[in-house]
Amino acid sequence: MTRRTNIFAAMALLFAFTAPAFAESERMTEGTITVYMKSGATAVMHVADKAALDSITKGAMQLDDHAMVVMHDGKLFLVTDHKMENGKMVSEFLQNMGHN
Repeated sequence: MTRRTNIFAAMALLFAFTAPAFAESERMTEGTITVYMKSGATAVMHVADKAALDSITKGAMQLDDHAMVVMHDGKLFLVTDHKMENGKMVSEFLQNMGHN
């Protein structure tokens, strides 16, 4: 599996964990994949084939906590939840701002 495939799979999985935290968000269903291009464009697709999903996620990082995809300074970042300098977790900060 290529590094790009691992990144796409990890990003797709991240929404399975972040969606329940934000009321405005939609839940992903089994097989939903969100692809983020480095330009910031996104594509959402559905893969129903279990063997294909097994192959896509093979070697991918499973997210154990909240994570976000952030566009900053023209670059995409996969950010896991962490304590910010203000003492709040990123997910807590975003929830309080009402962003999803």
